[in-house]
Amino acid sequence: MRRELRRTTRLLTETQRLANVGSWEWDLRTNAVQWSPQLRQIFGESDDFVPSPESFRDRVHPRDLERMQWMYSSTREAGFDEPIEFRIIRADGKTRDVYLVSRSVHDRNGALVGYVGTIQDISDRKRLEQQALQSQKMEAIGRLAGGVAHDFNNVLMAILANASVLQLDNDCQEVRDIMRAADDGAGLARQLLALSRQSAISFETLDLNQLCHATLHLVERVLGDDIDIELSLAEGAWQIHGAVVQLKQLLLNLCINARDAMPSGGCITIETHNAVIDEDMAASVPGLRAGSYVKLVIADTGIGMDEETRMRAFEPFFTTKKEGKGTGLGLSTVFAVVKQSNGSIEIISSPGQGTRFEVYLPRAATRVATPEIRPPPDRSAVIGTETILVVEDNPMVATSIGRVLAQAGYRVVHAERPSEAFAALDREGGADIRALISDYLLPEMRGTELAKKLAERGCSLPVVFVSGFAPADDERMDVSNARFLQKPFHSDALLTVLRESLDGS
Repeated sequence: MRRELRRTTRLLTETQRLANVGSWEWDLRTNAVQWSPQLRQIFGESDDFVPSPESFRDRVHPRDLERMQWMYSSTREAGFDEPIEFRIIRADGKTRDVYLVSRSVHDRNGALVGYVGTIQDISDRKRLEQQALQSQKMEAIGRLAGGVAHDFNNVLMAILANASVLQLDNDCQEVRDIMRAADDGAGLARQLLALSRQSAISFETLDLNQLCHATLHLVERVLGDDIDIELSLAEGAWQIHGAVVQLKQLLLNLCINARDAMPSGGCITIETHNAVIDEDMAASVPGLRAGSYVKLVIADTGIGMDEETRMRAFEPFFTTKKEGKGTGLGLSTVFAVVKQSNGSIEIISSPGQGTRFEVYLPRAATRVATPEIRPPPDRSAVIGTETILVVEDNPMVATSIGRVLAQAGYRVVHAERPSEAFAALDREGGADIRALISDYLLPEMRGTELAKKLAERGCSLPVVFVSGFAPADDERMDVSNARFLQKPFHSDALLTVLRESLDGS
């Protein structure tokens, strides 16, 4: 019998340890409290610790204490028990989330004589739930941002196209200001598209150290004289696979965030390290997987963040700056760039202790050739007389593109939807139409499908896709002679790409 009792006790203790659950008992008649060994571990107490109602109350987080006391008084008066989540402060000062379940104990006469119950440490579960909620929130806001950016890009496209037509006849300061303002708006739209992971990006193998050096002069100009920058870049740092423009934006945004956290000046440290992450290390950083990475660190000596700010730092439109001083897109854009690069990012910060952003970017598996950057040809090299089929369902954008093409000498046939494009093909004759400019997202089908159907009809045209959304590389490559321009773009970019497509270059 004793052997069986010892076995049962051992099994119960092991079960509590595995489930991270401790049991307790409170005798109201003697005010004595008993804790199981696992409950002592949850609270960080030693084996010789003597629990009491007062010591338990002292361990409840101050912000949760009033709620706990109200629950206790309600339970005693009503005679029922309810589970409750709250926070405790362990003996070592660490805060943990726990889940308490209790049951009232009554004597034969029905009088309340005590409580028994369990407390489970749910900190890891709460952390995973918060990460899941954060991911869902980012996904939902990203979809909204992508839709807004798409419509915004169409407006900017019309402004830029019409301004470029005016500029040829009257290159005055007012027109240049309009184009500069439209370019600024395009930058904001690109940040919104980055949130939704719908921006057109071109990945290449690159050296993160070289990228840091190349971006340093821009960072220094933006930060000001009261901010010192220290570089600590690892010799022999691995190459990564990423988008140059996006990673420069990431560096700039993190440095600007660091500057704003140091209103009286300070120091920003930029570091790179090679990092091999195993399964245990990956589990400690949200979204990180085991593998080889280059770790980019941006650290400042600023005011730091409290836990609530740290948890919300990557939320779109969340900012601690005064109204009118920030869009709340800086860090959320950083988060989106990291995710598009298949990486992970972690914030290490506390009030008064500065902030450290640790970005993990996957090591490049193979080298790829860096595309040659060629200066655009002069305008005389991009004019033409060919007939161009433009399929665009936004009348304002279609009219603007038509004006740019017509001014360059091209003849334009416009269709709002694919069915009209097929009718135009039959009307004009396939031989007369020399190229297709099409929006990627169309009412009846995607632009890629339209190009394929035109080819099936014997009209295999060079194609320029124009859109605020980027088709996947494999889908774009599935259409021969296809190029892509992300809205909004300047008229020179459109004319250059079109001329190259027509000439087969």
